[in-house]
This record gives sequence, structure tokens and C-alpha cells, in this order.
Amino acid sequence: MSSPLRDGVAGLDLTMRLTLAVLALASGVYTYLGVRDLLDGAPMVTFLAALIYSSAVSVAIYAFWSFMLRFLPHVRQVASRIWLTAAMVLGSLMIVAMSSWLNAAALAGSAAIEQHLAVTLQAYTRDLDAAHNRALGAQSLLPDIQLASTRFARLAEAERGGALTGTGGSGTVVQLLSQMSTQLDDLGRQVGESGERAKELYAEGGTHLTIMRELVSGQGAIKERSDAFAGEALKLVGTIAALEQSSMAPAVRRAAEDLSAGFIAPAANGRDAELAGRQTEVVGSVEKAVAVQAAALSQAAEEITSIPGVERPGSSRCPPPRRCCAMRATSCRAGRARSRSTCCRRCWC
Repeated sequence: MSSPLRDGVAGLDLTMRLTLAVLALASGVYTYLGVRDLLDGAPMVTFLAALIYSSAVSVAIYAFWSFMLRFLPHVRQVASRIWLTAAMVLGSLMIVAMSSWLNAAALAGSAAIEQHLAVTLQAYTRDLDAAHNRALGAQSLLPDIQLASTRFARLAEAERGGALTGTGGSGTVVQLLSQMSTQLDDLGRQVGESGERAKELYAEGGTHLTIMRELVSGQGAIKERSDAFAGEALKLVGTIAALEQSSMAPAVRRAAEDLSAGFIAPAANGRDAELAGRQTEVVGSVEKAVAVQAAALSQAAEEITSIPGVERPGSSRCPPPRRCCAMRATSCRAGRARSRSTCCRRCWC
């Protein structure tokens, strides 16, 4: 063999060795990162276990391909070449099984978790808006309540001048109308207070969402950010639950039903039979008006309460987000899978 050809073969052999060394080192580094992120335990034990595993992968890759590529050109028999090729394929599959999913976890882990946090943030934003809208739905009943209260109050004032029974004063009809107006005023005040409470809770939830957005788009170690995100998500879940409970629609429906079912017509206290008869007639009209108003309020409140509530986060247990997305980076497509069984939609239960 001529000297230039011999030098070329030697250079090619050196290049092959360096190439294999670089590839083995890169695979070992990312295997170490993948193993370290997936192991639990003492820091020193985790470090040693990840280092040993990644070193084994690097040595296996380098030694396997070095020997196989050196021996294959010298094998002359067809059967031997087939067996050696089969051994190379089998060894390649074993190396892939050892390291590829860990490499994918290390390469896509941070990006997958950030994507997972962003998707989860969008889901919590929708849940907060839905709970807020449902809580404020009862505020649409407030004008009806105030209008009914005003109507009864005006009728009471008119009756003091004798507009209904023809006799002025503060008798049975005035007392009944004033009582209905007072009850509706109390109910309207409670609905108004619930609206203020809903605004406070919504602002509190918005604060949690702002912090969560900063954690998703911020800099720093993903583990610390995901842990802080989980803490804020837990607080937000409590805020959403409190926001749902602040809705006054169920209370309005019960109050409307009680207003009609619990109506007790007072006995007429007129000085003569004619006045007592007029009082009884007016009381009957008031009872019908109360029944109509109560039915309208109850139906409106029923429409609000029939709106589906927010699905409670954590209805099924999930693994921690770091493992959920890192260990299943391939099947989850970097955390973007829609199926809860493949990669959990929410991992902060």
C-alpha cells in the first residue's frame, strides 16, 4: 500500500474515532440530563446514578460502533456478513432503547413543561372567566328585584292615601305591601353585596394569573418555576371555588319560592264590613302579584343556576408535571397531547 493511501486510511480511522467519540459524548451528556431530571432521592445518589448510567451509554455507543465498523470490512462470507449486520441492528436497537427516550426527555423537557404550563394557564383563565360570569349572572336579577320592591313600596304609599281601599291610613294592606317591599329590598341588598364580593374574587384570581404568566414566560430553572406555578394554581383553584359559591342565583330562587309559598294573607281589620271586604280583595290581588313576581324571579334564577359549573381541577390524580411531560415527551408531542391518559391536562391537584 502506498504511503499516501496509508496516511489517508489512518486519517480516516482517526476521523471515525473522533466522530464516534463526539457522538457518544453528546449522547452521554443528554442521557445524564434526562436521567437526573427523572430520578428522585438524595442529590449525591441522583448525581452518581445519572453519571454511571450516562457513562455506560457513552462507552457502549463508542465501543460497539468502533468494533463493528472495524470488523465488518474484513468479513468475507455472506452468511457471516448477514449475522454481523443483524448484530449491529440489534445493538443499535438496544442503544436506542437505553438512551433515546432519555435524550428526548432532556432535549424537550424544558420546552415541554413550558408548553404544558401555557396550556394549563389558558385552561385556568377560561375557568376563572366562566366562574366570574356565572357569579355575576345573579346581578341581572337585581333590576327585577328592585323594580318589584319599588312597585310594592309605591302601592303602600298610595294606600296610605286610600287609593286602593278608599280609606287612608296604615292598615292591613299598607303593612302587607311594606313587608313585601322590605323583603325584596333585603334580597336586593344581598345580591348587590355578592356582586362586590365577586369583583374582589375576580381581581384576586387575576393577580394569580398574572403571576402565573410571569412564571411561564420568565427566565430561570424550569423546576423552580413549575413549583411556583403549582402553588399559584392551587390558590387560584380556591379562588375559583369561592367565586362559584358567591353566586346568589340559588338564594334568589329559594327566596322567590319562599316569597310565594310562605305568603300569609293577614286578616282584614277594617272598622266596618265594607272596608274589610275591600281590604280582603286588595290582599288577594297582592297575593296574585306576589305569586307572579316570585314565579318570574324563580324562573330567571333557574336559568342562571342551570349553567354548567366549572370543572373542578384535580378530579383525577396526575403525576407531577415534570415527569408527566418529560417521561412522555415523545408520546405527548412535547406536552401538547390532548388526551388526559397520555399527558395530564392539569397536574396540580
